[in-house]
Amino acid sequence: MKRQAFLSFVALMLSASLWAQNVGIGTNNPGTKLTINGAWSSTPSTAAAAAAVTIPANVSVFRLSLVAGSQANALSASSPQEGQYLTIYNEDDQPATFAGQTIAATSGVATFVYINGGWRLASLVPSTAGWLLTGNAGTNATTHFLGTTDNVALNFRVNNQRSGRIGLSGDGSTFFGFEAGLNDDLTDNQNTFMGFQAGRSNSTGHFNAAFGFHALYTNTTGNQNTALGRHALYSNTSASTNTAVGFSALFTNTTGGSNVAMGAYAMHGNTVGALNTAIGTHALTANTTGSYNVAIGGVAMASNTTGLLNTAIGHRALYSNTSGVSNVAVGEHALYSTSTQSKLVAVGDSALYNNGVGATLSSHSIANTAIGSRALVANTTGSNNTATGYQSLRSNTTGNNNTAIGFQALNSNTTGNSLTAVGYQALYSSVNTSFNTAVGYQALYSNTWSSYNTAVGYQALYANTTGNTNTAVGYQALYSNTTGNNNTAVGLSALLNNTTGTANTAVGQNAMAANTTAGWNTAMGYAALYVNTTGTDNTAIGAWSLQQNTTGSFNTGLGVTALFNLTTGANNTACGYSTGSQTQNSSACSFFGYDADVNVLYAIYNNSTAIGNTARITDNNQVRIGNSSVTSIGGYANWTNVSDARYKNDVQENVPGLEFITRLRPVTYHLDVTGLARFLGEGEFRPKVEGREQPEPDATTLELDRKARAEKEKILYTGFIAQEVEQAAREIGYDFSGV
Repeated sequence: MKRQAFLSFVALMLSASLWAQNVGIGTNNPGTKLTINGAWSSTPSTAAAAAAVTIPANVSVFRLSLVAGSQANALSASSPQEGQYLTIYNEDDQPATFAGQTIAATSGVATFVYINGGWRLASLVPSTAGWLLTGNAGTNATTHFLGTTDNVALNFRVNNQRSGRIGLSGDGSTFFGFEAGLNDDLTDNQNTFMGFQAGRSNSTGHFNAAFGFHALYTNTTGNQNTALGRHALYSNTSASTNTAVGFSALFTNTTGGSNVAMGAYAMHGNTVGALNTAIGTHALTANTTGSYNVAIGGVAMASNTTGLLNTAIGHRALYSNTSGVSNVAVGEHALYSTSTQSKLVAVGDSALYNNGVGATLSSHSIANTAIGSRALVANTTGSNNTATGYQSLRSNTTGNNNTAIGFQALNSNTTGNSLTAVGYQALYSSVNTSFNTAVGYQALYSNTWSSYNTAVGYQALYANTTGNTNTAVGYQALYSNTTGNNNTAVGLSALLNNTTGTANTAVGQNAMAANTTAGWNTAMGYAALYVNTTGTDNTAIGAWSLQQNTTGSFNTGLGVTALFNLTTGANNTACGYSTGSQTQNSSACSFFGYDADVNVLYAIYNNSTAIGNTARITDNNQVRIGNSSVTSIGGYANWTNVSDARYKNDVQENVPGLEFITRLRPVTYHLDVTGLARFLGEGEFRPKVEGREQPEPDATTLELDRKARAEKEKILYTGFIAQEVEQAAREIGYDFSGV
């Protein structure tokens, strides 16, 4: 029946062709040779899935039904006709193959047409021969790919504009993004542009990489540039070897080369500046022609335009610099305010923060170095300053030529000049002074307005406020000095308690340690003039010399323990080891020679002199030369006694000659030198001093003294007994001056 219908249909068509040129079914106005108004259908041929399936002849629609198990489903067609269409439906759960094409499992549909002796694919759903707009399934990662199989670059277009290209070895460039690399001459430039219009203007520039919206947009001939971020290196034309990472980094750069900018707006305004490095948002953002700068940190060197050779590391470091040269700023807000000054170094949070504020002269705010948090933070126009340490020279504003090294060294200085402070809080309180030097922990700590002082040592000149021209070297030397001037103290605690005393010199540990207001003293040696408080014009040279002196003045002690026990006596001179060490309040006495002294401990004499080894004075207005062992005193001239009638009053002839003489008893005798030496205390006294046992005379000296006394005791003397002479004069009422 179907065959008869088909023959009738063919006959109708043949007759129609004889009657008219076009044939229509369901329409009176056919537009083509055959026009059908309405659907037409073809009964599908069906076969079960198998290893190999042959589609019958004269079939337009074929259905492959599901069979359990894995089937190869290799399809072929019997007796195909030229122009025959064949649609295959695969309902099996395994893919089918036909004419070299794979028809997807379960719901795959493929339409073929037989032309020139072979089947050609007309459509495939889902496609395994092409990539579908709605996605693909059944792909094989090993064999399926998107691309070409011939030696031709792969291009992508959007709105028929180049929007991507994967080049070959001949050009080596890769573009992806609308109009990315649009004007590249596609020679072997080896550029990589990814992003909307990235590298759009590039023509012959090579070895460039641009990633981001309009990155390297204007570049034409520049080479070896890297731009990552929206508008990165946007304006670059011919400059090379730049690196820009971040939104609008190096945006304005045109011909400046070898720059590195990382961060949003980093080096945004740079045009021709070269060899700069900017890392951080807005770092070097205003730079135009400045070169050789390094800025690391958010907004670091943000205002720099033409400045050269600067280094800024830290948030807002060198923020205001515009044209300054050779500056170094490391730390948040370091050198924040400086604009045109050069050769400055600031390392630390806010170091040299205000430098340059109010500067009007070329000599203002230059050559400063600040290392430490807030070092020189307040400096405005001061120049040639060096501050190393937390808050060192913190308050300095206009002071020049200062050096501060240590925590809060010169912390309070504002306008003082030529100051040197080395140590924790050295010269801490100094405000407006000049030419002071403090080296050591809190040296010259309290100094406010005085100048020309030098303090070296822990808390040396600690309390000094307005005292000038003092020198203190040693632990707490001149510690308490406040207003005293022209003092020199060298040694631990030398002049420790001096407050207002002036023109004192103390050299040695504890030298003049107790002195308060006295002046014009000189003490050299351990504990020399140790307890002196108000005594003036004293000179003590030697350990423990004048050690107990408190208020005595005009004394001179030269030698270890010289004038050791003197307290309030004045005008004494002692030269030699332990000379005058026994006397306490004697005045106008002189002692010369080893252990020359008074005869009794704490004896008080006036206007007496002891000269020689262990010489002793025993009374006022007395001169003693040599000790008890001396056997001869003389010279090559007579001893001259001053005698002048002009100066003799009440002259009378009342001397009882014979009466006195006849009462005298001439005798011979041997002198008990040993007993006499013992009585006089020759060589026996040794002052007790802190920290040391006074040395005894050596054995040789003692032996020589013993022999000398023994020899003198052998001498037979002729003379009188002093007590008998005194008695004889008393008996006749004669006041005899010879006793």
